[in-house]
Amino acid sequence: ALVGGRIVFPVTIASAKTSTGGERAVQYGFWCDTSFNNNFTECVEACRTANNIAEGEPALCEVHEYLSKYGRYRHVFTSCMHCSDPSCMAVCPASAISKRDEDGIVTVDQDRCIGCKYCNIACPFGVPQYNSKGMVKCDGCISTGLKTGELPACVKAVGNGALHFGVIDDMIVESGGRAMQISGPSGPSYLLS
Repeated sequence: ALVGGRIVFPVTIASAKTSTGGERAVQYGFWCDTSFNNNFTECVEACRTANNIAEGEPALCEVHEYLSKYGRYRHVFTSCMHCSDPSCMAVCPASAISKRDEDGIVTVDQDRCIGCKYCNIACPFGVPQYNSKGMVKCDGCISTGLKTGELPACVKAVGNGALHFGVIDDMIVESGGRAMQISGPSGPSYLLS
C-alpha cells in the first residue's frame, strides 16, 4: 500500500535461526528509502563492476519503477533479501546455499551448485540468477572480499542516503521508525520506507 507517498508493507518477521538452531544475534540487510527520488542506476553499475559481471549476464540487483499516488515515478532497489528462513537454501539438493551465522547473509558456493534452478523457483522474490558458473546472487559483496559491516558496492555508489546496508534493527531505529520490514513467507531481511 502507498502511505504518504511511501510503499508500506505489513511486517512479518520469521525468527532468525542460526545453523546450530540458536537465535541469531544480528541480521544484516538492505534499506531502500524511496523518499529520495533516486533511479539507482549507479547501484547496478557499481554491482556489475565490483562483481565482474559481464554485459549480457544477469545483474545481482534490480531497480523497479512504480507510479506513486501523487503521479510521480519512484524507484525501488532490490537484491537478495537474505531471508530469515531462505526458501532457496531449503530446496537446494547440493547444499550449495548457506546462511552465515555471524550476520545472516545468504551465500552460494558455486563449486557445489549443480544448476538445477530449484532455488530460482522456490525464491518468492526471483532472486537467484544463472550464468556460465551456476547460480549467482547478491551476498553483500562478501565474495569480493568485504568483511561483515563494510558497505557493499551498491550502497557506496549512492551518495544521497537512499540505500543503506547494515543491521536490520539498527536501521529501523535510524529511520525513526519509517522503515518497515517487508513481509514474505521466507522472512525477508529488507526494509523499505
